[in-house]
Parts: sequence; C-alpha cells; structure tokens
Amino acid sequence: MKKILLTLCLSLACSLSYSAEVLDYAKEEVLRFAPAEASSFEFREVPAMPEFSFAVARLGGRVVLEGHGEAELLQAAYTALEEMGCRFEVTGPVVPPRINPAGIPTARTVFTPAIQRRGVRQHINFNMDVSGYPIGEAKEYIRNLARLRYNHITFHSYPGHWTRDRNSHAAVFGDFRRWTTPYNLKPDDLVTGAYFYGGEFLIPDHPQVRPAVRFNKKYFTAPEFEDVIHTHPERGQKAQAWLRELMQETKRCGITIQLSTELKKIDNKYNEELADRILADYPLIQLLEFVSAEAGDFKLPADAAANAAHRETPHYAVWRDTVADMMAVPRTRTIYHELFPDVNGWKS
Repeated sequence: MKKILLTLCLSLACSLSYSAEVLDYAKEEVLRFAPAEASSFEFREVPAMPEFSFAVARLGGRVVLEGHGEAELLQAAYTALEEMGCRFEVTGPVVPPRINPAGIPTARTVFTPAIQRRGVRQHINFNMDVSGYPIGEAKEYIRNLARLRYNHITFHSYPGHWTRDRNSHAAVFGDFRRWTTPYNLKPDDLVTGAYFYGGEFLIPDHPQVRPAVRFNKKYFTAPEFEDVIHTHPERGQKAQAWLRELMQETKRCGITIQLSTELKKIDNKYNEELADRILADYPLIQLLEFVSAEAGDFKLPADAAANAAHRETPHYAVWRDTVADMMAVPRTRTIYHELFPDVNGWKS
C-alpha cells in the first residue's frame, strides 16, 4: 500500500483495477437500452490505448467498442448508445421510441477525455443526500453517474458517522449523545452511526407532506435502518452494511471509490489504526483520504515568531522532505497581511 502525504490530506492508494463485472455490466446496459442491437456490439479491451481512452465505430453491421480497460469500455458503450439516440441525464435515462444504429459514425472515433477523473464528492452526513435514500434508489443514483460518464466518487464521513472511531473523537451531535447515554460508552469505545450530525429529523405530519412519503414511518433516514435508529450498535452496523452494498454497485459501474474522513488529532499510531479499521470495514475502497478537521481544529501559529518556530519542528521537516518530490515545481511562499478588518476583526 502506498502512502502519500499531502498538505491537508493523507491518501492511501489501493488497487485501481476493475473486475470482469464492469464489462458484464456494460453488456447489461446495452441490452437494456438497445435490446434489438445488443448482439451486434463487440467489446475489445486494448491495454495499449492511453488510460481513460476509448473508441467507437460502426463497421458494417457491427458496433465496435474499444477501451484501455473495462471501465473505458463501459464509457464507450454509453457514448455509442447516445449516438444511437439515448440521452443520459442526472434524473435518469431517456430512451427514444426507436434506436438508430446509423447514428454511430463509420469512422473509428477515439475519445480521450480532457478531464480524466470526473466525479462528485458526497458528504454523506445529511438527511437530504444519497445516505437518506433507500438502497435501490441510491444504486440507481450511482448508475446514473456512470451513464453521465462519471468515473470517480468520494464518500465523505465525519468521524463516528460511517467509520468506527473513538467515542471521544467522534463528531457526535444532538440526540446521538442523549440516546447513547444508557450504554455507558467510554472515551475509547468505538462508535459509528452518528450520521446526520447525530440528530433526529422528523418527517412533518402535514397533509401535503405525508402522502408523498413512500417508505419511512417517522424519521428522515435510509429506510433500511430506521427501525434501529435509537439502538446501539445496530444503528451503526446497519448503516455500514448499507454503504458497503452501495460501494459494491459503485464498483460494478466502473467508478473509483474514495472514502474521506477527518483526523481529529496528530497521532500516527491511532490514525494508522483508524485507516486499518476503515479498510477492514469497507474493503472496496480504492482511495482513502484523511483531511484536517473541519473548522481548523489543528491550531495555526499565532504570529510570525510562532510561524517561524513551527517550521523548525521535527514533524514540519518530515512533511517538507516527504512532499518535495511530489511538487511539479518547487514550493514558493507568499505572505499576506490584513488590510480590513485588522487582525482583531478576524477573531471569533
């Protein structure tokens, strides 16, 4: 496993290879949107092509798709289907009454995307994002991303939300503290499931709202774990199972899976243990990202003298030497000074 230290994040890069299930999924999608023409599609994996590149051509009665790998072949399939008249939108696919194979140019067209990694960053901490969807609809959201030619997604979790973290480090808010009190959790106990900031979001019992509620009984949450919303550790266990299942569909769609979370303190031993736990809980993760705590829990030097002293510390020297050859050009530093408001006006 390769460790890369960046200015504000630590990424652990795992294998980025894709399994045959991505190619199988590409064939399923062709069969779904162009069933009459599916038998004419030919998939050719061409490792010599540049990474992220693919090609589409109509040769006689065949539709020939080529790609660097299986993820690129899936991209080629969607491109061919669009040439045949399909439209892929964030709200879902739009299929014409009749597919037009002649829409695919006869000349081999090579696509090398200018933006190689196209994706979204989902902060799965709120009752309106994908983590509030039933698993079937969450999977369809992922499939729609793939159809839009997205190939990367980051699931961001606050500590203790979707990752097992120390109770003392977890971003536990609101009602999570209240309903876990009877469990007598100790500071070093591992907790998870404090999604939605640990809060309870009730579905309004309003005549214009209630008829539109399809799955949930009382709370905004993924319906698969509404029944254990006040039960520890089942709440966290079911939430993690939901995310693992979603990651499985994400992998099948040829989308690189990245998980991001915060580091609550500078403690190499603890953070290595945290990384091991996350990778054990979510084995399909391909990139693991650690970011500094929200709102800057890592304190900045108070003044110029403290700033200079910080650059003399051993951990700064380790960081400086580690990242030196990661830079496209040598680092430079520009010092800015307050104009308005003055330094006291920035304090809060």
